[in-house]
Amino acid sequence: MIILNRSINLRRSLNILLTACLLLVATISMAQKKRRVFIDHSDSLVSNVGVANNADRLIGNVIVRHMGAIMHCDSAYFYSNENKVDAFGRIHITQGDTVDLKGNSLIYDGNTAMAIIQGDVELKDPSLVLTSDELEYNVEQGIAYYTTGGTIVDSLNTLTSRIGRYFSEKKMLFFRDSVCLVNKDFTLDSDTLKYDTENKIVYLSGPTTINGESGYLYSESGWYETKTQNAELYKNSRMGNEKQELRCDTLLYDKIKGQAWAFHHVEIEDFKSNLEIQGEIGEYNEKSEEGMVTEKAQLLQYSEKDTLFLHADTLRTHPAADSISDKKIFLAYNKVRFFRRDMQGKCDSLAYNSQDSIMRMYFDPIVWAMNNQMTADSITYANNLEGPDLLKLFTDAFMVSKDSVEMYNQISGKDMIGYVVNNSLDVLDVIGNGETIYYVGDKNGLMGVNKAECSNINIKLKENKIHRISFITQPKMNFFPPSDFSTQDLKLPLFRWEDSLRPKSPKDIFNFEAYDKKEEIKRNIGEKISKKEILEKVRKSLRRKEKR
Repeated sequence: MIILNRSINLRRSLNILLTACLLLVATISMAQKKRRVFIDHSDSLVSNVGVANNADRLIGNVIVRHMGAIMHCDSAYFYSNENKVDAFGRIHITQGDTVDLKGNSLIYDGNTAMAIIQGDVELKDPSLVLTSDELEYNVEQGIAYYTTGGTIVDSLNTLTSRIGRYFSEKKMLFFRDSVCLVNKDFTLDSDTLKYDTENKIVYLSGPTTINGESGYLYSESGWYETKTQNAELYKNSRMGNEKQELRCDTLLYDKIKGQAWAFHHVEIEDFKSNLEIQGEIGEYNEKSEEGMVTEKAQLLQYSEKDTLFLHADTLRTHPAADSISDKKIFLAYNKVRFFRRDMQGKCDSLAYNSQDSIMRMYFDPIVWAMNNQMTADSITYANNLEGPDLLKLFTDAFMVSKDSVEMYNQISGKDMIGYVVNNSLDVLDVIGNGETIYYVGDKNGLMGVNKAECSNINIKLKENKIHRISFITQPKMNFFPPSDFSTQDLKLPLFRWEDSLRPKSPKDIFNFEAYDKKEEIKRNIGEKISKKEILEKVRKSLRRKEKR
């Protein structure tokens, strides 16, 4: 009984194996029949000529058919055993309504469905024309590619490259090596590129530069719509012109609006003003030339003297109104701090106009120059190429320097003008309501303190310390020896010493712990300075005639 069951199982296994073999043979036969090249027409046929062994020579109006493709030519050699065709003269291949391919000669392998067309090659589909000296075309897959240079022309663009590949079904083109796209509005140069022929979108996967009338774009990854010229760029992206350049990792661009949004490692550099603003999020409009940066925002001003490092919550730039070309206004607002080797400062809002090279500080400004601290309602600093730089303090002007432990030389007035020579405060003029507290000493030690009141005062500094005080009008003066210090008020009404808030290095401008309660602006709780408030103050400053 067991032997019988084994015999039945063996017969079943043999039947299954035989059926599988028959199916395999049928499949191979069908595949071979499917790949068979057919000769549909020829004016004459000559077999086994000496020129080509084992071939039929077809002459005159030859028509070859294979896998849905129809091939026309003047003459051909047909290798029936090898399923191959060599064709010559007026090669014309059509495949449905999608591909129309022409050339001078053809080598076609029916087993691989590969065609090699040479000489004045032209491939057309409803949306483009591809020309090359040599083209390989896979009839089954509808893929064409060249390696010796080619040109593609569609309704909008002309593309050239050394290497190219065309997928007729997906309407996609891939390019490598010396890629160039020419549009009536721009020119694109790239190393590697993918092109969607239906939607006219370029996909970047290598260094790519796009030059137009208004400026340029550069990136190494992303996409660019050649219809609208909108873009999303994702790697080492840049846009700009001869005046400014925006750099970042990710760049979104709207051509019609001229607007760009930038993210991560954002830099906007103004070549004319030697200024650069940096941050993590930015916006730039190439039409209005307005730019904005936030998130770790930083401004760098380059000069022969030194570099200014400035931080604020938000940094903006735009052309100066009613000014000569290439002049800009730079705005920094909310929690401004800056560092330069010879000068540091803080305020809540700041504006710099490259038209007059004046930096204007608003809302609780403080400036430190070497050993001196200066405060006022507003402060301006003019960086002059010729002559001294001018530091101006408007309303409730106050300067203090620490002479020794808990002893402070102080100067107060309505306004002040400081003259900065070789990066050091050289002369200070006090204009209106002048008051001073000045400690006097010699080589033997402290002699006393001199308190004086005088409308206008001229102060000469040496090595950043008070060297000489000249009272312009009749002063009211009192001198107190050290023994009387305890009985006197040795701090003027405007006295404040804020050394803990002073930036000590370029990195210290990002020291957010320095913003404590003493630094809060006395406005509505939570209120921040707006762009409108700063612009209004800038306009007032520009209108005001600064006589000194």
